[in-house]
Amino acid sequence: MSSTFSFVCLGHDPAIETARLIHGSRDVRDVDTALGLLPEYRIEHPRCDLLLARYSGGLVELICPPSTEVGETRHGGRYHPHGPDRIDASWLRLLWAACSYPTQREPALQFAVDAFSATCWNWARLSQLGYVLGVQDHPGAELP
Repeated sequence: MSSTFSFVCLGHDPAIETARLIHGSRDVRDVDTALGLLPEYRIEHPRCDLLLARYSGGLVELICPPSTEVGETRHGGRYHPHGPDRIDASWLRLLWAACSYPTQREPALQFAVDAFSATCWNWARLSQLGYVLGVQDHPGAELP
């Protein structure tokens, strides 16, 4: 099954999706090729935090591009120069829900939330993705 890719700009709150890159094209068939287009999008979003979104029907995964400079942590996450940090959108939706509702958490859930907070998928970034993840009806509003 083919995928469609777009960049999501976290330089806005809530995050915005840039125009879809390719839809059904032979030019971009995989994540690596889509990430190769990042420099073109950096021209329009020079200091913004960009993620790559992969769609196949709906949103399938979000990909944090690899760091390009030593020590680069522009998003407050960890430095990862060796490759993109990929995560399934379903896991991010669960994490968003776990972090969104400040209730007494079970120790296992708190451990999972804390572990994610030390990665690229910390709450500062995740909180901006509610609309893109489909867990908010429109930017700034929670779904019932």
